[in-house]
Amino acid sequence: MLAREFEPSAQTIRDRVRHDGAEQGGREGLTSTARDEWARQCRENKHLGDASRSRAAQVRGGHNCW
Repeated sequence: MLAREFEPSAQTIRDRVRHDGAEQGGREGLTSTARDEWARQCRENKHLGDASRSRAAQVRGGHNCW
C-alpha cells in the first residue's frame, strides 16, 4: 500500500526519460550541465537587475517609480 502511495506518476516517468535522453545526446533538451549554467545565469541576471534598480533609485533620490 505504501509503495502505491509514493510511486512516481506517469508525468514523472516521462520527464525522467526525456532528461536521460538529453543527457545521452539522443533527445532534444538541456543536459544537467547546461541546465545548471542556465540557472546560474538567470540568478546572475536577477542580481544585476536588482543592483541596477537599486542604483537608479539612489540616483533619483530614493524614489522608486516602477
